[in-house]
Amino acid sequence: MYRGYFNLQDNPFTTSPDPRFFYLAPSHAESMAKCEYAIRNKSGLAVVYGDVGTGKTTILNKLRQRFGDEQYTIAVLTNPNQTSDTALLKAVAIEFGLSPPRTKQSAFDQLQEFLAKEVVAGRTPLLLLDEAQDLKNSIRADRDMLGMIKTLTNLTLDNERLIQIILFGQLELIPLLKKRRELMSRVAQFGVLSPLAIEDAIAMVEHRWKAAGGMLPLPIEKDALNLIYHLARGLPRDIVKVCNSASPNACANIAPICCAFCMSRVWKPPITGPSACCGQP
Repeated sequence: MYRGYFNLQDNPFTTSPDPRFFYLAPSHAESMAKCEYAIRNKSGLAVVYGDVGTGKTTILNKLRQRFGDEQYTIAVLTNPNQTSDTALLKAVAIEFGLSPPRTKQSAFDQLQEFLAKEVVAGRTPLLLLDEAQDLKNSIRADRDMLGMIKTLTNLTLDNERLIQIILFGQLELIPLLKKRRELMSRVAQFGVLSPLAIEDAIAMVEHRWKAAGGMLPLPIEKDALNLIYHLARGLPRDIVKVCNSASPNACANIAPICCAFCMSRVWKPPITGPSACCGQP
């Protein structure tokens, strides 16, 4: 609705991953740099963690785009919540394009052989694993998924690691790793994604608006931007959701801008009594 109203080419506030709308805030830039350093230096293991909606999956997709060339062979696992370490191993093998193995040993042998061939051919195998907080940490050998990650980091050929792994997870991933000191000690880089500062939040909204074909200044009043920031607690995903919900209000009121009153109507019960909204009586 508001795309036509504001002459936009696309929806600037879609929550679907789109590299065009990626805004590199300071914590994102730092995490990206740490991941790139770990991958290029073949450090073996890196971790990116943060609260829900801080942009972990966005960083993952950006890394997949950046390293999606002939020098890298990438597997992305978005659902690591498998029933066993065997299921996890098979899922990784399948994501690398291998035929579904039947047993744990055949899966391991098949994957190790594949990784070695890739390294010999001059390519770097890279595993990007999202929602890593769902990896099970069990004393039972058949359910120890973190143990399987550790086993994969052990794989080498002529002192070169066969696979580079980046774990993306929510805040509870860190306590899990701390219970496995031998794995924690292997993490070469930690990237922490924090809520945005208000300046970065506004810059992100402006970036997405321009990327969708919009013109600046934003059709959102300053007080509305401040309210958006506080409603979303600085979380990028929630900022996008709030903006997406609020923008049609400006259209519905035939208004050129979205004000704080629009925001209150979207996220709170309507204010009763005489009110001025977006310059309308």
